[in-house]
This record gives sequence, structure tokens and C-alpha cells, in this order.
Amino acid sequence: MTPFRFAVLLAICVAWGLHFSVVKSTITGVPPIFYAAMRMTLVAVFLIPFLKWHRGQMKMIFAAGACFGALNYATFFSGLKYVPASIGAIVIEFYVPAAMIFSVIFLHERVGWRRIVGATLAIVGILIIISGGDTGLGPDDRLFLGGLLVMCGALSEAAGAILVKKIDAIAPLQMLAWFGAVGAVSCWVFTLLFEQNQFDFLSEAGRTNVFLAVLYSAVIASIFGHSSYYWLLQRVDVSQIAPAGLMTTVFAVAGGVFLLGETFTLRLAAGALVTMTGVAIIVVRSAQRATERETEPLPVAGPVGVRIEESNLATDNEPDAADEAEELKPENAT
Repeated sequence: MTPFRFAVLLAICVAWGLHFSVVKSTITGVPPIFYAAMRMTLVAVFLIPFLKWHRGQMKMIFAAGACFGALNYATFFSGLKYVPASIGAIVIEFYVPAAMIFSVIFLHERVGWRRIVGATLAIVGILIIISGGDTGLGPDDRLFLGGLLVMCGALSEAAGAILVKKIDAIAPLQMLAWFGAVGAVSCWVFTLLFEQNQFDFLSEAGRTNVFLAVLYSAVIASIFGHSSYYWLLQRVDVSQIAPAGLMTTVFAVAGGVFLLGETFTLRLAAGALVTMTGVAIIVVRSAQRATERETEPLPVAGPVGVRIEESNLATDNEPDAADEAEELKPENAT
């Protein structure tokens, strides 16, 4: 990898990692689903030129968009309201084992023992974190509830990954444009049904910060992050950028600790170590399998960043669609 391409990869990981802190600091004063609605509306507006009707595939695109542009953000952002950004960044990694499990159930794919061990470690680590109680957290934090909501966001993405595999190859920005459109409409419906006082922030001094945060989410985390990562996938071997998801998590945790003043407890450290070890096993093994088969990458939107799914997957021996997926988020997703 050339120095320039590494710099691009590092910029993506920083952008996605810091997105957790941006969202967390904003949704304390703005309803989280309303924030998601503003974000996806902006994404849809910027990507209007890429909206193209794909005959025969729109039902699957709408379903995938509901998972990747609506349900994931509605649940993930709502969960992030109740947990520190550093914890949300680790718990969202539940996507990795969830996608693997869904691939086995719905795509009838087999996995090897390494990835089974990795998935088990990831889940155990997350349970260590969210079962620790609220001691030492902020007054508004509800660790178990927030953790479950974040995990629901990860599950939504995992379901979306299965749907995306049933869609014929579509240009990345065209897919993202539809996810933005579906997400915007859905999140506006959700916020009108389940939230209130959405526009109170307009009368407060911090409204400029809210607008800047939404702009960051839409332009930096979504459009820049997604398109740049796909650009790298076209030029760099997947095994070289597979650890990028882990780098994103490191930046996300660091942002929560140093920018938001969050406490990095011993329990969180232990859970994070177990979780990230499991995720690393899956990601590294997935990169090896993807490189061996020279699969074509198909990017799809993720919770706070992006999830890159590998298409054209074989089913010989121990292949796994989710295992061969490259995970990046801020949606890790940010």
C-alpha cells in the first residue's frame, strides 16, 4: 500500500471513529431518531443525481434500505443516547458475529472453527460490557438498555447484508443514494410517531453545533467514508485493509475517552479485549478467504460508518458470506 493510500485509509478510520463522539455529544440535546432523519435527508439530497430506478430489484433495494438506512440508525442512535460513545463503538461490533450467524441460517453457508471461536469471543466480550451495571457512568446512562438497542442496530445491518447479497451489482453511490432516501422517509415517520419537541434545538445557542454535526455525519462519515473506502478496495488487496474496522474502533474509544471525558473502566477494557480479539479472528480469516477467491467487493451502508460486503461468494469447504465481509463503521457505523 502506498503512503497516499494508507493516508486515505487512516483518514477514513479517524472520520468514522470520531463520528461516535460527534453523534453522542449531539443527541444529548436532540432526539436521536430525529438526528438520524436529518442525517439521511442530507445524504439523500446530496446523492439525488445517483438515484436510478433498477427494474426488478427495487423491492430488495427498499428492504435493504430499511435495514441499512432506517432501522439501524433509529436503534443505534437511540442506544447511543444511553451508553458512552466508547461502549457503543465496541458493542456495535456485534454486527460481525450476527452477520455470520444470519449467513449460516439464511444462506446455508458453513463456517470453520476459527470463525466460530471468533464469534463466540465477540459475543462474550459484549455481554461482559453491558452486564456491568451503571456504576461510574453518566446520570443519563442506562447500560443494559442502551447496549441492547445498539445490538439491535447491528442486527438490522446484518439482516441488510443478507438482502444486499440478493441484489445484482449496483454502483456504490447509487446504492447509498437509495439507502439515504429510504432512511430519510422512514426516520421522519419514526420520529413523528415516537419522539417530540424535535425542533426545540432551534431556539438554543447550540443549534449551530447540531447543524455541523449533521453535516459531518452526512458528508464526512457517509459520503466521504463510503466512497473513499470503496475506492481503496478497488486498488488495494482486501487483506491489507481488513484491520481497518479495528482501527476505527480504537479511534472511537479514544474519542470518547479524550474528547468526551468518558471513563474507561477495567470491565470495559476486559470486554473490549475479548470482543476485539473475536472480531479480529473473523476479519483476518475473512480477508484470507476473500483474497484466495478474489471476490468482487460490494459496499453497503452501515450504522455509523460502512459495512463492505463481499459478493460472488462460493460455498465450497468453509466459506461464509459474513466472514468474508469487510466491516467498517464508525454508522465503526457511524
